[in-house]
Amino acid sequence: MSKSLKLSLVVILVVLGALALATGVVYLVVPFRHLPSFIPGHKPGYGAYHQRGAIGIVIGLVLLAVAGLIGRVSRRSRSSAALTSAHDEPSEAPSLPAEEGASA
Repeated sequence: MSKSLKLSLVVILVVLGALALATGVVYLVVPFRHLPSFIPGHKPGYGAYHQRGAIGIVIGLVLLAVAGLIGRVSRRSRSSAALTSAHDEPSEAPSLPAEEGASA
């Protein structure tokens, strides 16, 4: 995957994870009768909104964890590529002269 594709995937996952977390918190914190109408499951007598809140939080955490793993892997591959390119270049360190009169 290219660097820009990984970055856009991470951004999308972070946004979706944050939205899922926010929706889950709203389900758990706001009383049922005060839930916004755009939130799914807004039916009278349907008491599974706490489950939906917990599921939203879990999904949000999973999405954020996946985004973190993708970001970490791309960062690691960049740093290892930099290390390998540094090892490929010849060293400019001066060599020490051999001591005269020292016999083996």
